[in-house]
Amino acid sequence: GGAMAQSEHLPIYKASHDLCLYFEQIVRNFARYHKYGLGSDLRDGARRVLRLVMRANSRRDKAPVLLEIREEIEELLRYDPETAGGLMTAQVVTVRADTTAGAAIESLRRQAEEIQDFSQVYVVDDADHLLGVLPIKSLVTSRADRVVRDLMEDTEIRVPPELDQEEVARLMSRYNVPAVPVVDPGGKLLGQVTFDDVIDVVEAETTEDLL
Repeated sequence: GGAMAQSEHLPIYKASHDLCLYFEQIVRNFARYHKYGLGSDLRDGARRVLRLVMRANSRRDKAPVLLEIREEIEELLRYDPETAGGLMTAQVVTVRADTTAGAAIESLRRQAEEIQDFSQVYVVDDADHLLGVLPIKSLVTSRADRVVRDLMEDTEIRVPPELDQEEVARLMSRYNVPAVPVVDPGGKLLGQVTFDDVIDVVEAETTEDLL
């Protein structure tokens, strides 16, 4: 049907072994060009794709699931691994600009259970456009009915996903920030690059220069 027509350019694999080899080859090719190992987003994506592989092999018509697999892989490999998009994690702590301080604290408490890196709190609108950052001290010392928009500060820097990793490292060093937000051309928050992500880049580049 329609799904078959949409995915007719995809090779239709008949066995799970072939599907797994296909995905393994893609991951290996990606890893070959990624000096710093596979990021958490890619590992999570690998698990999602392998689950889709298992679904595909339990169905007679594999085309719809193969289409999902292709889309998942394209999402994983969208950014060059040596750019801000390749370094970033999509897991970020956010609060809405129109939220009260009291509600924001409750929101942060919930998010802290799932997100490890809590270096920056980003303020966004309903469409996830980045508006600023929220200093934790300002939040916890303000009245509970204050609005986040009145407490937030401008972001010192923001970077596009295509920016080279060395330039990201230089910007973070120059502005001395623990993390930098990655935004698309429309200003939508995509993720963040942390100091821990960048220090690996700096050390690797320094080692290369010494060799």
